[in-house]
Amino acid sequence: MVSGVGISLVYDEVRTYYICLAVDTILVYIYYTSVVERTDALTGLLNRKVYEQCLERLEEARGSSPNLPFVSVGYALYDPARMTVADAIGRADEEMYRVKTMYKKRREEEAGRTASVG
Repeated sequence: MVSGVGISLVYDEVRTYYICLAVDTILVYIYYTSVVERTDALTGLLNRKVYEQCLERLEEARGSSPNLPFVSVGYALYDPARMTVADAIGRADEEMYRVKTMYKKRREEEAGRTASVG
């Protein structure tokens, strides 16, 4: 946008304001949609998809650096009409344990495959 304004200042006959404005609007829209796509509308916190992407990146990075920690994530939907906060925390904890055991089993299977190949 700055270059378009600069060109317009140097050459009066060139009108780049509308093009710059259109490009700027498109860039703002792309940024806004990426933010909306990554956050929860109610809480404004990052959503589950973002956490899963972070875990995938951590898993990929673990291939080059085996000292990275293993992370387990659990979540639960909270409905105040049906449960207490303690129930929601308990469900999230159970989900975290389920994910943890699933990944542990997967790592053991992969270690078994590499040991039999090597």
